[in-house]
Amino acid sequence: KGEVRKEDYQQTFIPGLEDLVQRTNEIRLLLVFDSSLKDVKFSAWMNDVWTGIKHFKHWRKIAVVNDQGLVTKFYSTNSVFLPGEIKTFQGTDLDIASIWVAEE
Repeated sequence: KGEVRKEDYQQTFIPGLEDLVQRTNEIRLLLVFDSSLKDVKFSAWMNDVWTGIKHFKHWRKIAVVNDQGLVTKFYSTNSVFLPGEIKTFQGTDLDIASIWVAEE
């Protein structure tokens, strides 16, 4: 919500992801971007890419829920470079995205 910064990845996202990999050895990620998201800093995007590479073998699915073109475009355009299966959903489809990301 608001601005996504490098520190957000380093202090919140990365530790949670590392814990998940330790417990389950796989990553299924449901990303929900609030409609008031104003800016995603380049350093945050780069951390996102680096995390994808670091845990390449662990990614299974990424569901991206948002109503903003910038976020959808980033994940749609880069899905061929990112590990796992990636699908974008509109904000009204949060329940559908939750089901999809959990399915085998």
